[in-house]
Amino acid sequence: MCIRDRNTIGCILDGVDAEALVVRLSRRGVFISAGSACHAGKTKGSHVLAAMGVPEPRRASFVRVSLGAGTTDEEADRAAAVIVEEAARRLTLPPDPRGRVDRRGLLGYH
Repeated sequence: MCIRDRNTIGCILDGVDAEALVVRLSRRGVFISAGSACHAGKTKGSHVLAAMGVPEPRRASFVRVSLGAGTTDEEADRAAAVIVEEAARRLTLPPDPRGRVDRRGLLGYH
C-alpha cells in the first residue's frame, strides 16, 4: 500500500519494523520517517491508517519518504536502492494477515 504526493510517498513495507529501518538507513545517510509529518517524533501508530482499517502489525511497517527540491535523480536512485536493500534485510515482523511477505511488493507497489 502506498500513498503518494508530489514529493512524498508513504508505504507499508510488510514484515519490516519501520523504526529499526529508520535507524539503519540514517547510518547509511538516507533519512526517512516512520510516521506522518504532522506526528514526527511520536511513537503512537497512525490514526489515519487505523481509520482506513489497516491492522496494527502493518501500521508498524509504515514509512514516509520525502524528496527535497534540490534532490537529484542520482540521489533519489541511491536512496531507493539503499531502502530496498535494508528493508529486505529487516523482514522481522510477522507476515501480513494474508499469510505472506511478498518481496516484489516490498515498496508497496501491488
